[in-house]
Amino acid sequence: MNDSTSSTRMDAECDIIAKAVQIWKKAQVVYQEPSWDGQPPARAIAEEIARSYPECEQKLVDLLVDNHQLVVAYALLTLEIMRSATLQNLPPELLERRSNIKLMTGSIANAMDLGGLARQIQKRAKAIVNP
Repeated sequence: MNDSTSSTRMDAECDIIAKAVQIWKKAQVVYQEPSWDGQPPARAIAEEIARSYPECEQKLVDLLVDNHQLVVAYALLTLEIMRSATLQNLPPELLERRSNIKLMTGSIANAMDLGGLARQIQKRAKAIVNP
């Protein structure tokens, strides 16, 4: 298969990323616990991408510079579920982003800046490699 055919096929397979971005933009919080029966949709699609679309990893990495903080947060979360090596070296601009997000763990909500979430995820990614 030539490069253009391979690229076109990957683009078609990664259409789910565009669908995810629309869902993530509508989300009001970042759900940290696993989804259940497809709920909440923002978390469920992150899990589906991580589990079934590893070829879309670069498209998720590209989302790390998106203007919408919840798109970035869910891209980070999806990459973490994928165990992406990219998370070990996140760009300084991302680690310093001050956009506020709300994290939900069960029924408990916590506010955090996006850079703080990125630093936590990066730290966990590095711990997996160097326990």
